[in-house]
Amino acid sequence: MEEYGRIWELPDIEPKKGFRWCWWFWLVFIDNPADPDRPRQVMILWSFKDSPTIIHDTHYHPGEGVDRTPEKDTFPGVVAAWYFDGEEMDHDLALEQGPVTVVRELDNPGTGRLSIDTPKGNDYVFEGAPRDWRLRIRNEKHDMDYTIRLEKPNVFTSPIYRTKHFLRGLFMYSVVKLNRCTMEGTVDGEKVTGTAYLQRIGMNNPCLPWFWGVLHFADGSILKYFFPHVSTAIFRSDPVQRMPGHERLWFPAKREMEFYHAPTSTLHNFKRGTVERHDRENGMPVFDITFRSPTKDLTVTIDSYAHTHWRFRGKHPLVPINDLYYNEYPVRVTNLSFTCGGREVTLADTGPGAGNAEHTWGGLF
Repeated sequence: MEEYGRIWELPDIEPKKGFRWCWWFWLVFIDNPADPDRPRQVMILWSFKDSPTIIHDTHYHPGEGVDRTPEKDTFPGVVAAWYFDGEEMDHDLALEQGPVTVVRELDNPGTGRLSIDTPKGNDYVFEGAPRDWRLRIRNEKHDMDYTIRLEKPNVFTSPIYRTKHFLRGLFMYSVVKLNRCTMEGTVDGEKVTGTAYLQRIGMNNPCLPWFWGVLHFADGSILKYFFPHVSTAIFRSDPVQRMPGHERLWFPAKREMEFYHAPTSTLHNFKRGTVERHDRENGMPVFDITFRSPTKDLTVTIDSYAHTHWRFRGKHPLVPINDLYYNEYPVRVTNLSFTCGGREVTLADTGPGAGNAEHTWGGLF
């Protein structure tokens, strides 16, 4: 139960000159019978940052910081959410500040509650016990109530906890992930089904540009990637959707490439990989992703059908790299080829795939 319990802990990350940043992040993929190739999506996060930050035009301040007891953590935080309803993107489903409280039931390990007390009295609550959670979003725009379950834990869907120090202990990050859960619930009274993904992140290092994505397939398979990188994109401070030629030369600071093949209950990791972005005339990107290892290869193409972004600015006018554009794209899989041991797995085998992709530029130092 230890990993389930970590969900309800503010990551134990040492502050480093205001770099400490922690958040809980749910992505909910909602089946869309009217247009199956374009699943609806909801993203919500609760966040704490150790330094004053401007989120769009909202000025956030960490106040007195974190108050921690064995039973709970309390801190000044922000809740932010967006919602793609199958046709239109609501970029600002939520953006509110207030005291965030994370409660742990000491007598029931792995059971807890995350909530924020907002001036408007809206509900943004995540709570539950191991393998059975509830996510509640209720404000003047929508009333969403999701039951999220981990029905058959396996090597890749059970809670994954990782922590790592780097640069000789100067910086660190901590992550808890639920890579795939089932979801059923209601949106404004309508019954819905789908899948969901959770991550709880803590870090105390500068933010570099990154590519990230998670894809869920109809047969239960999961694909994930993460490429924080160094490139000239770190100096960009505009929202225009493009990838200039000079940004196509990038050097990964880290590589994470994983493909869980559900029918064989096998997790595949890869040593090398890359992401290429191509923009259509309407500005929406297509990402071509390649994973490679000596005995296996994977290529996947994902096509975005919606877009939203967050802009984060630090309150340090003398710092040249002080503007992060965090872009998110609901995507569908248009091509998949995984080869291993003389066998090929394609979309015809996995069934349709959809998920979310991120591409950031700029940085926070």
